[in-house]
Amino acid sequence: MLHIIKTKPSWATKGQKENKTQQDNVHQKSDSTEKKNFEIIINNSSEEQAIGQKSAAIPDGGYGWVIVVVCFLTSFCCWGGNAGFAVYLANYVTENTFSGTNLDYAAIGGLAFGTGLLFAPVITYIIGLLGTNVVMFIGACIQLAAMLLASFSTKLWQIYLTQGVLMGFGLAVAFVPVPPVIPQWFDKKRSLAMGLGVGGSGAGGVMFNLAMQKILEVKSVRWALRAQAIICFVLLVLSSVLIRTRNAHIKPVFKLFDKQILEFRVFWVFVGFLIFSMFGYVVVQYELADATMSLGYSAYQGSIASALIATGAFFLRPAMGFFSDKFGCLSVGIIVYYLCGILTLAMWIPARNLATIYAYAILCGGLMGYIWGFMGAVIPRMIGLRKASVTFGMSWMFLASSAIVSPIIGLAVKQNNTHEPLSSKNHRKSEYIYAGVFAGLGFICCATCLVFVRGYIIARDILIMLDEESDDIAVDVNEDLLKYKVPFALWMKHLFTIKTKNKV
Repeated sequence: MLHIIKTKPSWATKGQKENKTQQDNVHQKSDSTEKKNFEIIINNSSEEQAIGQKSAAIPDGGYGWVIVVVCFLTSFCCWGGNAGFAVYLANYVTENTFSGTNLDYAAIGGLAFGTGLLFAPVITYIIGLLGTNVVMFIGACIQLAAMLLASFSTKLWQIYLTQGVLMGFGLAVAFVPVPPVIPQWFDKKRSLAMGLGVGGSGAGGVMFNLAMQKILEVKSVRWALRAQAIICFVLLVLSSVLIRTRNAHIKPVFKLFDKQILEFRVFWVFVGFLIFSMFGYVVVQYELADATMSLGYSAYQGSIASALIATGAFFLRPAMGFFSDKFGCLSVGIIVYYLCGILTLAMWIPARNLATIYAYAILCGGLMGYIWGFMGAVIPRMIGLRKASVTFGMSWMFLASSAIVSPIIGLAVKQNNTHEPLSSKNHRKSEYIYAGVFAGLGFICCATCLVFVRGYIIARDILIMLDEESDDIAVDVNEDLLKYKVPFALWMKHLFTIKTKNKV
C-alpha cells in the first residue's frame, strides 16, 4: 500500500518564510510605534502634571503685590474710615447732636464695626456665586449710601440705621472678600504681605481722624461725612477692579458653615482669641479720644490721640508682619498681645497727662491691630487654604458679636457713669479706670488663647512628620489639615515648647 505524502515545494516554503518575516517586522514596528506613542503619552501627561503643579504653586509675589495694594486701599477705607468714628463719637457726645446718651452714641460705633460682619458667612457664600470683584463693588455702593444718608440724618434712630447698621454692612461686604485672597498669592512672605496690606487701616485712621476733624471744625459734621463717603467710594471701586483671585487653582470652599470646622476644637479656642481681642481693641480704638477729653483736654487733642493709634498701626503692622515670617505668626502674636495688656494696665489707667496718653496711643495702637494681618497667616496654617474662606466667614461672625458690645461695655463700666452726655466742665480724671482694666484683661486673655492654638499646631506638625517619616517637613497648606487628629495629651505637652522644626 502506497502512502502518498504531500510536500510543499521549496519555493512555497521560502515564500512563507519571507511573509512570516515581513509580518514579524510589521508587528515589531507596530509594537515599537505603540511603545513610542505610550512613552509620548506618559511624557505629555507628566509635562501637563508638572505645568499644573507649577501653575498651582503659590507665586509668593508677582501680581500678588498688586493684591497687597488692594488690601491696603480696602483697609484704608474700611477700618481706617471706621477708626475715624472716634471723631464723630467725640462730637456727638460733646455737642449732644442727637439728644442721646453716651451709651447711645457708643452703640453706633459698635454697630458700624460689627453688624455686617455678623453676616460674613452669607457674604462668603455670595462671593462664591457672584465673584469677588462684584461683591466688593456692591460694598462700595452700600458704604457710599450709608455715609451720605448719615450726613442728612436729624434723629438718633436715623444715625443708628445709616452710620450704624448700613455702614456696617458696607464695610463688611467691601472688606470680607479681600483677606482670603492674599494667602493665595504668598507663602513665605505671607505675614509681611498681610502686614503691609492691613497697614492701610493705620494710614486711613490718621487721615480720617485729622482731616475729618478739620472739616468738622471748618464746615460741619455733615460735610465731614460727605467728604469721607466720596473718598472711600472712589478707592473701593478702584480696588474692586484690580483684585484677582487664584480660585481656579486653589478651588476654595464657599458655603455658610462647615461642620468639620465647627467640630475642630482649636477653632473654638481661636474664637476665644477673637472675642477677647475685640474687648480690648474696640474699647481703646473708640474711647481713648473721649478719655483724653475727660482729663480736661480739647476735642482736637482727643482726635490727635485717635490719630496716633492709627499712626502706630501704619508703622508697626508691616514690621509685625516681617517678624511673623521670621519667627512664626503665633509666637509673635502671643508676645504682642501680652504687651498690649501690660501697656494698657500700666500706662492708660494711671495716665494723667497728654504725653502719657500719646505714648500709649502710638505703642498700643501699633500692636493691638496685629489681628488683621495675623488672621490671614494663621487660618491657612491652622485649617488649610481650601477652607480658608469659609473659616474667615465664620470667624468674622464671632469677632463682630464681641465688637458690637465692646464699646457699650467700655462706657457702661465708667466710674460714676450717669449715662448722660459729658459737658465741657464735667471732667473726671479717673472715670475710665474700669474701662482700661476691661481692655487690658481682654488683651491678656486673648494672648493666653494663642498659647493653646500654638501648642496644638506644634503637636500636629509633629504628627505630620511622623506620618511622613521625616525629621523635617514643610506643612503643605494646600492639603486638608483637618484630617490630622491630635491627642489631647500631646497638645498639652507642647503648650510651652519654644524651639520647633517649623515656624509657628
